[in-house]
Amino acid sequence: MSTKSLKKTVSKVYGDLGIRTKYDPKKKYVFTSLKLTDDLENVNMYVDISKRGLTFITFYPQNAEKKILNQVCNDALNLNYHMVMGSYDVDRTDGEVRFRSTLYMDGSEPSEKIVKKHILLGLYSVKHFHDEIWLKYHAPVNKGEAGLPNEEQTYVARKDKGSFDPMIN
Repeated sequence: MSTKSLKKTVSKVYGDLGIRTKYDPKKKYVFTSLKLTDDLENVNMYVDISKRGLTFITFYPQNAEKKILNQVCNDALNLNYHMVMGSYDVDRTDGEVRFRSTLYMDGSEPSEKIVKKHILLGLYSVKHFHDEIWLKYHAPVNKGEAGLPNEEQTYVARKDKGSFDPMIN
């Protein structure tokens, strides 16, 4: 198994999903940026390719501000407790939020199906983080409805909408 064949497999799976990618030969990773929803633009995804395996990293497009960083870290930790594949990371220096999963191959070639599962897991997990965690602290509210000018927009806390199943079937 070579990194060249792994790159080919990863690029093919992204292509089959309709996602364009680029490859950085120096750093040996495939990367892309895409829009999931109107609220989730510039979702960056990297697949680090090594002889030992593939590491899939999906970045949430906004960093947590200092005032909510501890709560976001705690929420990510609570989500990780229930995860079977992958985990959330929060960089405490800048508030960057990532979802990471790793596929160790021990000399074997991964199937396209399992590569696709890891890609979709990253996208699903970032979407879940947005819906269940991020919006808990940043739910958009139209100030016009609160008697304030419509041109301005503010964010207020809201209650968590509930739990989710972190596995993709």
